[in-house]
Amino acid sequence: MDRSDHTIILRTDISGLQKVMLLTVMVTIGLILFSFERYLPGPIPGGRIGLSQLVTLLTLAWFGWREALLVVSLRVIVGNLILGTVFNPIFLLGLSGAFVSLAIMATVYCNTNKLSIIGISVTGALAHNTTQLFIAYLLFIKSTKVFWLLPYFIWVSLFSGLLIGTTAWFIAKRLTMDH
Repeated sequence: MDRSDHTIILRTDISGLQKVMLLTVMVTIGLILFSFERYLPGPIPGGRIGLSQLVTLLTLAWFGWREALLVVSLRVIVGNLILGTVFNPIFLLGLSGAFVSLAIMATVYCNTNKLSIIGISVTGALAHNTTQLFIAYLLFIKSTKVFWLLPYFIWVSLFSGLLIGTTAWFIAKRLTMDH
């Protein structure tokens, strides 16, 4: 399924203030999802499904990679400020995973029309989790045994990527205007 089935239409005649307001709403929704997810049981201790990636994915589709980078940066920094985890391992893992995930999703989104928003989400989830595993190895664990978790991380990525991507697809479908 390519993206032509559910191209996301956003009015291009919005003013600068309207765009700032919409991006602020996206950051706020991302923070709400980020905070809410802290109270859900994770697949592994410290692990998350990545509900706030929904906001990153939709911002990328609606506004582009620069705006998505702004939204993801604010979400990660402000979210970790609220939780009191700025500049600790959780912050470093989350920030690195979010940035690499966005870079991969933006590259795929901007350079191919063959992958649906669901496929882009799965790609982003895989990038996010493998980046976190690699950063954990480089900075904290320093044992190659950590890579025994890779198959598990791949399965978690597939599940969470499909969940977030399908949710984004339904939202996009709902907000798409027929011509």
